[in-house]
Amino acid sequence: MFPIQHNPTTDETSLTSHLQVQVAYESPLPVGVTDHSTDQESYRPGETIQTSTTVRNVSDAVETLAATLSIEDELGAIKGSLSSPPFVVPAGGSYELTLAWVGPLAAGSYQATVTLWRSDDLVGGYSAGFQVVDGRIVALVAPEGLSPGEEAQFQLTFANYRPSQGAANVELSIHDNEGL
Repeated sequence: MFPIQHNPTTDETSLTSHLQVQVAYESPLPVGVTDHSTDQESYRPGETIQTSTTVRNVSDAVETLAATLSIEDELGAIKGSLSSPPFVVPAGGSYELTLAWVGPLAAGSYQATVTLWRSDDLVGGYSAGFQVVDGRIVALVAPEGLSPGEEAQFQLTFANYRPSQGAANVELSIHDNEGL
């Protein structure tokens, strides 16, 4: 019904004082991932990869799901995976899913991908990137300020996460506020 109706036979126009509309939306996928992350941006080799995923159910029915966590390298090769036991997401609610994966990973870039399943049907998923590093700079001690031409001592501490010794080369560039 339109708020204004005109009858051409009687040449009368009626104005409806109010119009009430009720919309019912049915989502083809009533559940989805609203947040997925790892507990750290970078890990040491062999460190546990902890993930946290928020699963949201927008339907008025309880959903029973399972999840798969896959660890993929930068070329998309799966380095490992694990499956969760079934879990219940309440109608109109959410569920916090935590999964942890432990396995050998070389230094590099990876994706932690969670995939949601209802029986054998794929219903959602999400990825979060992370790094595995062999070592990192953990401290840098430098003087507060220097005059041009003045010599100074700098101390750099590097943590080696590899099982064997290694050598590292460090280059230090000093710039002013304008990048010169």
